[in-house]
Amino acid sequence: MTAEQVLATFGNPPGLQPVDVKRGGKVHYVAPAATRTRKEMGYAGFTVYFDRGTVWDWEVILLNPSHEHRLLANGARSWQLQVVFVVVAAVAGFFGIRFRRRYSSERKELLQAYSARDIPTAELPPDFRFLTHDTTVQMVLDEAGPPSRKSKLPVKQQSGEAPVEVFEYELPNDGALFVIPEVTAQLESRIRAVVYRRWR
Repeated sequence: MTAEQVLATFGNPPGLQPVDVKRGGKVHYVAPAATRTRKEMGYAGFTVYFDRGTVWDWEVILLNPSHEHRLLANGARSWQLQVVFVVVAAVAGFFGIRFRRRYSSERKELLQAYSARDIPTAELPPDFRFLTHDTTVQMVLDEAGPPSRKSKLPVKQQSGEAPVEVFEYELPNDGALFVIPEVTAQLESRIRAVVYRRWR
């Protein structure tokens, strides 16, 4: 879908959510608090991610209390429920496969950069061009702040497979920067590789 089709279907997102859909960004559609009457964690809305005017991903928002919603009206027949189940399962399977492929591709890219000791300093966003092989983890934290998230990257070493900590920084354009220190991610550890991902 295009961004215009999303906005035409669901309307403008509530609240102040400035986003330039022609470049990128995301919008949140959350059910009003008055309609979230279910006293447990569950569906409350969804987030749509845009890239250059089109949708590239979406995800469900879970909150407590959640929205009391029905897929079908009361009295729906069993075959209708089966159709809904098949559709939901197909959609879940599609996004599950897509996620696995993206995860596998991302992991391969990180491993290649780690193996090659690649830091493409000249290609990085201006705020991250201080990153070199002489940069330590402490310097990254001092200059760029805490990462958006951390993950583990299993790397083959002479003594076997060892997990390497990866620092991920989300960027304003919905891109991401992955900073990979040496195997022992102490504050004095030096940066071994950096991967800059632009959302296409």
